[in-house]
Amino acid sequence: MLLNWDSTFSERSWLIVGGAECETSSRELQEFLNALGVDITHTRVIVRWHPQCQLPEWVRRTKVEVSQEPLSVLATRASAALMVGLAAPLDTYLSGVPSCSIVAPSGLAMSPLEENEHHHLAANAADAVQWMHKFAESPHFVASPERFFNFGDDLSHWRSLILQFSR
Repeated sequence: MLLNWDSTFSERSWLIVGGAECETSSRELQEFLNALGVDITHTRVIVRWHPQCQLPEWVRRTKVEVSQEPLSVLATRASAALMVGLAAPLDTYLSGVPSCSIVAPSGLAMSPLEENEHHHLAANAADAVQWMHKFAESPHFVASPERFFNFGDDLSHWRSLILQFSR
């Protein structure tokens, strides 16, 4: 079901962000919902699927909601977020949402985020569910974008990079 979220909704809301690896996203979402089990009746699960992937038909038969709203809007309403299909957690994390990623079977991590109290690298879907439960009533945290982006007024970092490649 496609919807616009009602910001007055008060129950716990978890955001699931699909990645560009469509089959992996579908499998990990299914594993997550199985691990969540009956708790889905107490948790609002909102899925933001990757635009290049077709939403699996089975998702429409579940109790999850699907939204096409921007991540920046959805993040304001989520108490925690899970990335599936190698989706990058930086958007949700920098929005102050505790964010969880499932470790890829290869062990290869493409995210600039390291594990910390607000970012978890889950071994599997059950581990992700357990970790996300900790943030049911927690307010968003304040993340520091300076750790990931250069905001220098003089743009010295970019200037040196451009000069390096223009020789």
